[in-house]
Amino acid sequence: MPIDKLPMVGRETAARLRQRGVETVKTLSEIPPALLEAWMGKNGIAIWNKANGIDETPVIPYHEKKSIGTENTFSSDTIDLRFLHKELVRMTEKLGLSCGSRISWPVA
Repeated sequence: MPIDKLPMVGRETAARLRQRGVETVKTLSEIPPALLEAWMGKNGIAIWNKANGIDETPVIPYHEKKSIGTENTFSSDTIDLRFLHKELVRMTEKLGLSCGSRISWPVA
């Protein structure tokens, strides 16, 4: 893979590496880390690590949502039960869709 396709190598870094004959990740991975550090400082070590599949970024395990919700603030207070019922149905359908459900609630 060409080095300029790597997310951790920007345009300028890729150009500097190409000037030294480094065109691919394979070549980059074979350069001694101390030499890359001499060429590019701490970034050289980070690039070498990535080229060699070393990544110390912590893994964040997937977890499911424990709850979901929806809310709406009305422009004015209301006791219109027909309006409130329609709003409750709309909000319930929105929650159902966010759960991946295809529930369609009948409006009475």
